Amino acid sequence: MQEKRLRKFEEMQKEVEDMVDAIKVYGKKDSKNVLITWGSSSHPAIEATEDLDVKVLQIIVLEPFPVLQILDELENASNIICVEQNALGQLASLLAKNGIEVNELILKYSSRVILKEEIKDLIKEVL
Repeated sequence: MQEKRLRKFEEMQKEVEDMVDAIKVYGKKDSKNVLITWGSSSHPAIEATEDLDVKVLQIIVLEPFPVLQILDELENASNIICVEQNALGQLASLLAKNGIEVNELILKYSSRVILKEEIKDLIKEVL
């Protein structure tokens, strides 16, 4: 039974890698600075980077994780920043599990929505 489940998971992984919209890319497409985000922090992050030299990856599908698409977008990246609205850095942990090292982690877990101004100020500090 487990083998059947594992085969299905492998098939799902292939389907996700073929999906066009498992991740979305915004900002400066050729930037070496990449901000990775997901969920409710995505739109403030996208707005915060509009006039900065930053590429934004919005992760749409988390399981199965679209690692090949992400690695393709990180090919020329030298500075990877992860923005999340949780205390544990769940996306950063998932990235690390898949061999992607995050340089800077921006977390907000005060039960309030992270604002684009907060993200922009923190990004400027690390760039």
